[in-house]
Amino acid sequence: MTRRAFSTIVVLVIGFSLAGHSLWAQEEAPPRPKPGKEHELLKQDSGTWDTVMRVYVNGPEGKPLEFKGTESSQMICDGLWSEYNIESDFIEGKFKGHGLTGYDPQTKKYVGTWIDNGNTVPATVEGTYDPQTKTMTAIMTGRGPNGEQMKYKHTTEYLDKDTKKFTIYMPLEPAEGQVQYIKIMEMTSKRRK
Repeated sequence: MTRRAFSTIVVLVIGFSLAGHSLWAQEEAPPRPKPGKEHELLKQDSGTWDTVMRVYVNGPEGKPLEFKGTESSQMICDGLWSEYNIESDFIEGKFKGHGLTGYDPQTKKYVGTWIDNGNTVPATVEGTYDPQTKTMTAIMTGRGPNGEQMKYKHTTEYLDKDTKKFTIYMPLEPAEGQVQYIKIMEMTSKRRK
């Protein structure tokens, strides 16, 4: 086969592939998802918040270290995802984190990812919201201090429309099959006027 014939065949195959893809996209593409009532919860986080982070280095009964910072949140991707950016003073320098949270209508759970400057691997988040207590409870799977995968529990309590409290709990060794958690950090956020 000559180089010219081969080139012609390649062009035809690519052309048919693109034409087929274009027809499929016009006739069979599923409709794009739209935000639902669950996204309204995420939307209420939009804005700028002043934060106070308390880190319990001496256990939950000890006096925590306190650090001030900010959180900014906005809805992106046509209202399907909430994007969070957090920056705070911390033990050594600044803590910087970035998260995305959305809602999966198939599993009926809030889902997300989290990255920060304290880890080189992203964490995944999956949780549910209880409208009675106005609390989101989630499990965040990420790399722990020992380098192994760990499942942290965290809650976000919406105290009022301008105040929320985020708490992280670290798992302890299971006692009789039940995972026990200990509070390691909480962050109170107040919406900036």
